[in-house]
Amino acid sequence: MDHHVNAGSSGEMPGFEDRYTRGARPISFYIPRYRNISAATRRSDFLRGYGIEGDAKRLSWKRGIAQPGFGAELKKTLREPGPWHVEMDGFGEMLPRYENYVHLDPTRVDPYGIPQLAFHYEWG
Repeated sequence: MDHHVNAGSSGEMPGFEDRYTRGARPISFYIPRYRNISAATRRSDFLRGYGIEGDAKRLSWKRGIAQPGFGAELKKTLREPGPWHVEMDGFGEMLPRYENYVHLDPTRVDPYGIPQLAFHYEWG
C-alpha cells in the first residue's frame, strides 16, 4: 500500500515580526482523521480516511539559500529572525489492490547473484 502525500498549502504570516520564541514556542499540529471512525459517518464507497498535519515556525537563516543577495548585506538580513511561516499537509491511505504485487525477477540479479525484486504497481 502507499499513501497520498504532498497535497497542502503554506503561507507567510505578516504582523508578528516583533515576536520572539522563548519557552512556549509554536509547535506542530494534527487534525485527526474524522471520516469512517464511527458507524454514523462510515460510507461504503469511501473506505479509508485522511488526515492533516502542519506546523508554525519562524524561517531560519537557511532561507538565505533561496533568497537573493550576496555578501555583507545578505548576512545582515539573515541575522534578523525570519518571517513566520505556517504550513499544512494532507495525507490519505491507499487501499491494497490484488493487481499490485512483488516477485523475484529470474533474469535480474545483483553482483552476488541474488535475484532482484520486480514491482508490479498501478494507482487505483
